Amino acid sequence: MSNLYLHDLDIYIQDKQKAMTERNKGQKNPYIKNPEYNSLTLKIRRRYEKIKTITDSSKITEIRKEIKGLISLRRKTKSVINNPNFGPTIKYVRYADDWLIGV
Repeated sequence: MSNLYLHDLDIYIQDKQKAMTERNKGQKNPYIKNPEYNSLTLKIRRRYEKIKTITDSSKITEIRKEIKGLISLRRKTKSVINNPNFGPTIKYVRYADDWLIGV
């Protein structure tokens, strides 16, 4: 008897899965690179390149302190963030009268 009732649930969930798959079509990954993290990485790299051209030791120590602060800030920043164009997905498993839905 449960198969008769759960058949309607199967059809409903399949429709929902199809709709969500269509919405996420073309989106490869639920995560994207964080532009703020990439900006900090670029600033750090530029500071290291600047050190190579400077001969004044006081300026070098000043830039190294700046690099240390940027690295500290970058460690607190996530390298990837959620893709705002990627929507939720549904996973559905059913065996006899047992079922699981994951969102």
